[in-house]
Amino acid sequence: MTGKERILTCLDGIKPDRVPLYIHTINEVTIKGIVKLIDHPTTHPEKNLIYDMNEQELMRLLDAFFAIHEYYEIDGLTAFDLLNDKPIDDEHVIDQFGATYKKSIYGLPIPARHPVKEESDLDHYIPPAPAMQELQLLHAAVQRFKGAIASPCLKPLKSTVRISRELF
Repeated sequence: MTGKERILTCLDGIKPDRVPLYIHTINEVTIKGIVKLIDHPTTHPEKNLIYDMNEQELMRLLDAFFAIHEYYEIDGLTAFDLLNDKPIDDEHVIDQFGATYKKSIYGLPIPARHPVKEESDLDHYIPPAPAMQELQLLHAAVQRFKGAIASPCLKPLKSTVRISRELF
């Protein structure tokens, strides 16, 4: 089974050939540390925070991120979009869905506030349709892994908001 098949099999309630391995998220410092441990030839960026990296450094970090998934035969990865967040102040950013994050000295920002605080908020919340630039990680993962691993999008799309509503 491919990683994608393994995860989809589990979601269908069927026992796969082995337990799927999935990394929900991993920060920049950890990516760089793991790549050093596995002795991968990827050259990772010197800067630790994605907000400080230029496009070339981001591509090296992405290559290192993918190399970890290949080395450990990870079955899925989460495609997220951090490069289009808008700064609110020196410590916070907001994404196109209205979720606010606190920047962290350790890497990925930490969720601080979400526009949907209770079930009734879903009656009025309409998430934007993602733009192509917001799906760059997803497209890069599909291109690199050719559909062999699962690559769900981290941000809620209209269908996942509807599904989430049914889970309350």
